[in-house]
Amino acid sequence: GSKLPPLLLDEDEAVAVVVGLRSGTAMPGIAEISAQALAKLEHVLPDLDMVLLMSVNPGFGGQKFIPATLDNLRALRRMIAERGLAVDIEVDGGVKLDNLAAVVAAGADVVVSGSGVFASGDYAGTIAAMKRAAAAAQAGGGSTGATS
Repeated sequence: GSKLPPLLLDEDEAVAVVVGLRSGTAMPGIAEISAQALAKLEHVLPDLDMVLLMSVNPGFGGQKFIPATLDNLRALRRMIAERGLAVDIEVDGGVKLDNLAAVVAAGADVVVSGSGVFASGDYAGTIAAMKRAAAAAQAGGGSTGATS
């Protein structure tokens, strides 16, 4: 089984499940999509290893990235930094080469890109360009990594 299972739970369920996971071998994480949900994370954030921000409405692939996710991502990154925590932020949904740098610059540690890679036709080239874009964004350059 997975040692890093992100959970989509309400506030009361989250506390009980995170405590249970922490006592085992799993690395607890929570999946969230809304700004309102981020405020509810504050009490459980110190017990998490990862927060998965959904940047589309869950259900099917190929959706467009929800731009408001960047604001949620920045707010979550700030919340984690202010508390001095070591919590990874994963962003899943609509991440493609044209928005990857903004996602990484806003604070993502991990990105999931399904159709952003598989719809490109050149998997290796797209992944290499994404790695360059992420590295540039982490270094503060913010380049998209796109080539002419």
